[in-house]
Amino acid sequence: MSITWLLEKNLWDESLSIERACNTLGYKVKWLEYIPFSNLDFSNIQPEGETYIFHGSLNLAKKLRPHVKGVYCDLKQFECTTYYNYLGQFLLNDEYFMFPFGEVKRNYRLIFELLERHSGFIPTYAKAFIRPNKGDKLFTGQLIEYERFDKDFENLNYHDIDASEIVVFSYPKIIDMEYRFIICDKQIIGNSVYRYRGELASFSLSRQQDPVLFDYVERIANTWQPEPIFAIDIAKTPHGYKLLEINSFSCSGLYDADILNIVQKVSEFTLKENSYED
Repeated sequence: MSITWLLEKNLWDESLSIERACNTLGYKVKWLEYIPFSNLDFSNIQPEGETYIFHGSLNLAKKLRPHVKGVYCDLKQFECTTYYNYLGQFLLNDEYFMFPFGEVKRNYRLIFELLERHSGFIPTYAKAFIRPNKGDKLFTGQLIEYERFDKDFENLNYHDIDASEIVVFSYPKIIDMEYRFIICDKQIIGNSVYRYRGELASFSLSRQQDPVLFDYVERIANTWQPEPIFAIDIAKTPHGYKLLEINSFSCSGLYDADILNIVQKVSEFTLKENSYED
């Protein structure tokens, strides 16, 4: 049984690094292109004896997953209503509440009052953090300001969001640095800083540089897993390390992580799992 990585064209520069790693390790690569509103041809995917691993966009992952093994993107597992139940103790936004999106505008004063009780801010000068519940992220998590609520809410493009969708509110936090860790079978196989004081950054760390951080991530990885391979995003705050969110492996950027090691470990694990199933 051989390994083929399915990579999406014109998405990430790191896809070329994955291809180079595959060439080094002797794995094959097949390039796919996502074309909106088109039907993918799966006739040349999943031949006998082939194992696939996908890395690309959420849109393409959703099309591939019903037909192809090796798409690590079970979106239900990455909904806040799912993983908050298991990892709540680690969350940066551990004090939160959820609202149906269609009720946010009518209840925004109540929302800010509820947040004030836990944060101590003055509502008329306040900001609230809002993010979607779903793992495919209907919009990017962002701040909404009380005094300009209508304008900030409009910026969410709320006309495109179904009223029944759940959104999550919490009060803003101070974040110094953000990290992404790639987990495979409860083990860290790669990491990278991707934001420093609000600016994009990209460099990896060793356990020797920050053993506390690595131990913290491993605690999370061993507490609950949405899938055997996934990404953990961590925030460094004035109060220590906190869990920002978890993401699917197949649709997560790898930044400056050790791509050769990631490709090797993910390939070996997937091949082993598929051999058990056979």
